[in-house]
Amino acid sequence: LSQIQQGIHKDEFDGIHPDLLNRYYGIHGRPDHCDYGQTGAGHPEDDTQEAEDIAADQNVHIRHDPIEVPEDACPPSLRSREEMARFRDILQELQRMEVVPSGLGVSEQEWGNDGYPDIEVIKSGRGGKELHVQLPFVIWWPRAVRWAQGLELMCRMTMDDH
Repeated sequence: LSQIQQGIHKDEFDGIHPDLLNRYYGIHGRPDHCDYGQTGAGHPEDDTQEAEDIAADQNVHIRHDPIEVPEDACPPSLRSREEMARFRDILQELQRMEVVPSGLGVSEQEWGNDGYPDIEVIKSGRGGKELHVQLPFVIWWPRAVRWAQGLELMCRMTMDDH
């Protein structure tokens, strides 16, 4: 629940073996002595070398080949300018005609007796804490319909390619 409300704290040491963390950041070893009035806070003079040592030590724990990144986020059917223009033209026509796709939770027939769901409950964690998110109809329903129109059209265009 806190991740949803406040975001996620990125752990800069995620994936680093605990033994390496203990070796470089642990409490063992020769204690540093500071002059009167100094705290010892700051960056050590050999900080660059230490970073290189840590990287070299971690290298033995990396056993996977790199993963190829897709060249494009668009499905193959929309990669050409012509197909993307066709997609946009058809989508604008669907929006002009106010077509509401079914099967994606945006049509009135799918809402049941309670009507449009103006509150979404997001459950998180094992305890099942709930975050109630207001979804005012006037704001969210038109957006949901546009999303559903685009998704439905993209799926149909992709299926036509196969």
